[in-house]
Amino acid sequence: MRVLYVNPLPEGGNPAIDALAYGLAAAVRQAGGETRVLTTDFRLPDIGKQTADAFDAAVAAGVDAIVMYALDPTQPAEAAARARAAGVRVVSLVQPDFEVDGAVLYPNFNQGLFMATWLAARLTREDRIGIIGGPGTADDNEEVAGLLYGFRRAGIPVVNDPGLAEWRNMTDVADGGHEVAVRLLAQHPEITALVPYNDESMLGTLRALDGDPRLGRLPMVSRNAAPKAVQAVRDGLTSGTWDIEPTGIGWAAGALAARVLNGDAAPGELVMSPVGRMVHAGNLDTWKPWEQRVDWRPLVHGLD
Repeated sequence: MRVLYVNPLPEGGNPAIDALAYGLAAAVRQAGGETRVLTTDFRLPDIGKQTADAFDAAVAAGVDAIVMYALDPTQPAEAAARARAAGVRVVSLVQPDFEVDGAVLYPNFNQGLFMATWLAARLTREDRIGIIGGPGTADDNEEVAGLLYGFRRAGIPVVNDPGLAEWRNMTDVADGGHEVAVRLLAQHPEITALVPYNDESMLGTLRALDGDPRLGRLPMVSRNAAPKAVQAVRDGLTSGTWDIEPTGIGWAAGALAARVLNGDAAPGELVMSPVGRMVHAGNLDTWKPWEQRVDWRPLVHGLD
């Protein structure tokens, strides 16, 4: 059983994306197979071609299954069709708009709602929220929708529209979050609480607050529970980080790929990733480092 994972970011770019790949490889390994990784970079304009080339290379190398991350739900439809026609099974993280053999869904809206509800319980209706949105992928958009719904239900205004490009971290890494946070804090001094959509954006936000008296005083939550984000909670710089259990997401994808290849999955079967929980000052001691959650071994890059 040979499974290729098409990684949407170079390793080290976003720790949660990396942890997902380790969880996937661990699940495939437990099922008796091996995982190879080809890396793409969704921040580059030719990401569609990068992903299609990875699919074609996988078919040529004779892999049994491809696991992809559907950041763009329309891509790579043609390459996926070619792979499936060649007998390679395709499993997706996030359901794309084209046919695949199985997909792992994220409870993004619920996570955003629960994050907003948790933070709103610690605020008043006089507070004003600033939200940094993500790069426009389906999963990040759903999270932001849940955040907006949760704060609206709590009656706490959001001062900006995180769906607009000026308030979105288009690169998904800390530098992009820093750029947006500098602009957001300057243009909306009335902000009393912040929600960067992910931990990398939060780390950029902390950098934007360096030397600012509001550092450590603005209630702030983000999503992923990456090690640096957990440390920020420990240091009193943020209020919490939502643990999406990225190794569990990867495990769900790897286990689904194995079931698809073994004929144990229904055609086009959908499974749900973990919902997770908020990691905060009251439960820090219960947070478990990602590398301790699965059989964590170095990823094997390339198809040779």
